[in-house]
Amino acid sequence: MAQGYSMHAKEKCAIVTIQFTEPTLVTLEEVNLSFDHADLIIEYKSFYDEKFTYSSEVERANNLNHT
Repeated sequence: MAQGYSMHAKEKCAIVTIQFTEPTLVTLEEVNLSFDHADLIIEYKSFYDEKFTYSSEVERANNLNHT
């Protein structure tokens, strides 16, 4: 992605990729715990120049409140 790039509404892309040097030493529980302590914040604008912010912390809280 670069300045001026425009994604389609249904387009997907990898923003963050985590690689382990020794993946066999890491348990799924450790990975989930790490994600629980991290927050991804993305600020973006719509085609109509409307500003939005995505926060994984807010999304996580919203999902907990709806279950």
